[in-house]
Amino acid sequence: MMERRNTVQQEIVAQTLREMHDHPTADAVYIEICNKHSTISRATVFRILNRMAEEGRILRVSNSSGADRFDYNMEKHCHVRCKKCGRIGDVIMKKLPEPEKEIGCAYGYRITGHALLFEGICEECDKSVEGNDTDVAPC
Repeated sequence: MMERRNTVQQEIVAQTLREMHDHPTADAVYIEICNKHSTISRATVFRILNRMAEEGRILRVSNSSGADRFDYNMEKHCHVRCKKCGRIGDVIMKKLPEPEKEIGCAYGYRITGHALLFEGICEECDKSVEGNDTDVAPC
């Protein structure tokens, strides 16, 4: 396989994503880059993000209610998504479940990873709803 060059554009995309801690969409990364480097095209940013995700250099956080998000944090962690505004945040758990071996053995798969996404209503959205009736006890 031919080795890919680390281009200036790739470094700009990686650095921008590294500085954005809000799990941005590809569009959000492009807009951030465009403010400083107007010569980089939207297609280039999207292509670089997709390649980095395919190569396992960044995480792609699938979002059933909108565009996929990207995460530079490759440490093992989970995510939480607000069902109203779509905001995605990191969830750091003291002990992450590691079901890969158990599931792999039980179902005959060689598990290569898993994603755990919690869903709920973020604090900002929850405050904006008058008389919110939640199924969750307050902290």
